[in-house]
Amino acid sequence: MPAQYLPEIEKLKVDRRRLPSFLNKQEINRMAAQLEGEALLAFWILRYSAARRGEIARKFVGDERGLKWKHIDWARNRIRFYGKKKERIVPMYPKLRELLHERKNALGAQAHPEAHIISLVRDTLSDYFSKARLKAGITKPGAVHILRHSAATTMLESGANIREVQDFLGHSTIAVTEIYTHVVQEKLENAVLRAFA
Repeated sequence: MPAQYLPEIEKLKVDRRRLPSFLNKQEINRMAAQLEGEALLAFWILRYSAARRGEIARKFVGDERGLKWKHIDWARNRIRFYGKKKERIVPMYPKLRELLHERKNALGAQAHPEAHIISLVRDTLSDYFSKARLKAGITKPGAVHILRHSAATTMLESGANIREVQDFLGHSTIAVTEIYTHVVQEKLENAVLRAFA
């Protein structure tokens, strides 16, 4: 086949300066210590589900989007998220299940299926997280989405394969998920440098 008929394949380029920031376990705990109430619950939902801000919080008061009690499947131990015009179902981490159960019990009849779990709007949530990050002494960029990056990185570091992380994050292609493998690879390179210095 002549060369002019072969399709040109674009190679995925990773700009090392644009790799996602993520928090380690100590930073996560320091940031969480700066939050309380609904903001703290939102923090743990994001941490343990890799949710996007728009999947759990409304854009404005009166907006029907966002995480509702009907999206929690207690029997199957999973949460259904809606965002970016698609649905994503993730398993509930035990600590998150416990926190949601406590919140539901505290709310009583107010925790009906159509009620929002997080009543804070997106911008308010971002403000709470930005302030908590600064109070915790964390200078890495990002306040809300950094938790999604942290969840993906933690999963890869814990032995999850790239396909499992793709499903967890709800990425339509594995190419989008592969950026996290570069983050883990960079950590490995740094560990090798430290070990043999």
